[in-house]
Amino acid sequence: MYARYRTRSRFYKRPEKMLKAYNVSPNLLRHPKVKPGLLKGIYTDEKVDLRDRERLELVESIRHPKERDFYQDHTYHNQWIARDLEAHQRVQIAGRYPYFSPDYEIKPWIWYPGDTVEVVSGEGAGQRGSIIAVIKYKNEILVQNVNVQDVVIPASETRPEQVVQREHPISVLRVRHVDPSTNQLCHLDIVKVRNKETGELEERRISLESGALLPIPAPEETVEAGDPLKDTAIQDADEDTYDRQKEMPLLVVRRLHAMETTLWTRCGSRTNITRHCRCATHRTCRPSRRMCS
Repeated sequence: MYARYRTRSRFYKRPEKMLKAYNVSPNLLRHPKVKPGLLKGIYTDEKVDLRDRERLELVESIRHPKERDFYQDHTYHNQWIARDLEAHQRVQIAGRYPYFSPDYEIKPWIWYPGDTVEVVSGEGAGQRGSIIAVIKYKNEILVQNVNVQDVVIPASETRPEQVVQREHPISVLRVRHVDPSTNQLCHLDIVKVRNKETGELEERRISLESGALLPIPAPEETVEAGDPLKDTAIQDADEDTYDRQKEMPLLVVRRLHAMETTLWTRCGSRTNITRHCRCATHRTCRPSRRMCS
């Protein structure tokens, strides 16, 4: 609150208003008359340290809603502690990443690479193609020659900028399977069929219109993708480039030559160690016993 505008000098006593509440003069409570010595040793006002953890709730009640205190946040000094999101943050994430919802994925899943499908709604309706890849957690697939868009590859030191065309994902709700037996659109469902060879129950996809069975392909082994310009090719990494019979004699000769050089530099004696060896590749070969005197 701002200080009130003074219309008169503060050196003169303002006349007391005769308003009374409960028949008590207001100045009587401002300056109470207490018997001398009655309040000796007693504090009339309580001193509170708002920095205490016990007063945290009191401080939070005083703080303005728009004011933030980062140091009282339990994740300020420890980022590994999970922090609950605010209501508006949950709304933003739900709108931006709808596939975070646990029940977003369509079940049962009947779309697999290699299936022939046809676009029945949206842009490119009527186009047919085989499924190239599957993005299961987003309910999207990549269909050959469907939803083709330009992709710009930035220029580098050795090549200019390139523009290539790549298929982009579309929703599985926009396509329907093509029955391989009738070449017509069909609806698929999951059924369990007993394998004649192994005798075990296996899940298959069946066309509800013709009854044709479509196998579910086995999941491909995940291959870690790397940088082809920096990584060593798998053929080169697996190639056996060490031949013991060819390289071991050369290594032994180099080792013996190094020992001769060491003895010559330290003691001044020139000793031919290699002539005392029966063969350059024998493990029991030892240097000459003629050492420094």
